[in-house]
Amino acid sequence: MTLDLRVNHLRPHRILFVLACANFLNAFDRQLVSVLAEPLRHHFNLSDLEIGWVNSAFELVYPFFAVLLAFVADRWSRHKIITLSLAVWSSATMVAGFAMRLPALLIGRAGLGVGSGGYGPSGLAILSDTFPPTQRSRVIAAHDLGMVLGSGAGAAIGGYVGYKLGWRYPFLIGAALGFILLPFIWSLRIPKRGASELKNGQSNLAKISISQLLKIVSLRYVYVANVLFMAATSAIVFWMPAFLVRQHDMNVSQAGLVAGVLQVTVAIVAIPIWGLIADKWTMRTHGGKMLALAVGYLVGTPFVVLALTTSSVVGFAIFALIASACYLAYFPCIGPQIHDVTHPDQRASALGINIMLGHLLGAMLAPPLVGWISDNTGGLTTGLIISPVLAVAGAVVVLLGVRAAIADRKKIVELLDQPLPGAE
Repeated sequence: MTLDLRVNHLRPHRILFVLACANFLNAFDRQLVSVLAEPLRHHFNLSDLEIGWVNSAFELVYPFFAVLLAFVADRWSRHKIITLSLAVWSSATMVAGFAMRLPALLIGRAGLGVGSGGYGPSGLAILSDTFPPTQRSRVIAAHDLGMVLGSGAGAAIGGYVGYKLGWRYPFLIGAALGFILLPFIWSLRIPKRGASELKNGQSNLAKISISQLLKIVSLRYVYVANVLFMAATSAIVFWMPAFLVRQHDMNVSQAGLVAGVLQVTVAIVAIPIWGLIADKWTMRTHGGKMLALAVGYLVGTPFVVLALTTSSVVGFAIFALIASACYLAYFPCIGPQIHDVTHPDQRASALGINIMLGHLLGAMLAPPLVGWISDNTGGLTTGLIISPVLAVAGAVVVLLGVRAAIADRKKIVELLDQPLPGAE
């Protein structure tokens, strides 16, 4: 078949590896403000609320460029957008590293948001074009494992280097790694759009609009749940190093190492397992990814509460490991679920909307909200308790959307089976 020739000669696993490396650096650069929150707060004389807003300089810009560049990607070269995005976010990370005043640091974080916004929707759309639907969760799991490893490395390396040499050096390391990866991204050969599942090898969808996407019922459930999940997890991820410094008397290097090791150790095992589970459950029912996502958050949430309230470092590590393992169901489920119910010509746009809503309404607001609660109550624990509440709410929304996901997947399968107008 033309389909097989188009995909196989492109060395798909090379595409996956290089994009996973880009995802690693994307997360590495994002994580630096979190692990360096305490030295940055002291250097620029900031409150908890203000350092939370430094993180939100990224979150404010990122979602708008994610949806803007996603719509561009569904009409232009996704490969070129990824290349330009990596160049922009690496340059912005370098600006943050050289920042002498707070506005320069904010500009660097905002620039990171611009570059990162162009990567996610295009990267995942390329992977869905490269690999068939039956492998989608496992492939996205491998790709997003790069993100979690990058976040863990950003915490561990950023914390250690920042503690030993100063907070500027981790930013400069991240920028340098991005410039090294650029030629590898540029040299990728990617498949044609929809190559992994369009039987006629072409697209028969010309019009893409937000209103058209929002008519897909299950997407509305996913978008709402994603806002709640992003708010819950972004608050925990951002404040974890500072929480360890204040609640368990660690220094910045120790807190970064603990946060990084926790993320990396559990991600290596948990993300591939969740990818396998999601694909297996999807073979039984088109709502399999939704069910896996809900189970992960419902099982993991009690352990989040235990991790936040225990006075033991060992207890914290154990509870946090279990909670992280459960919450990592997010990565192999959200993106593939969106792609399962959308046409290949809509996928970058659909994911871009998800990113925009999740970051603008969830990840941007949660860290400063926790900081505000901390400033007014004297403790991060009180502020972070909002996270498990939001996580459970998101899981309930996902469960409510399972039946819609099954119906919407059936519709897209029928659409992709249809011949082009005038085709024999």
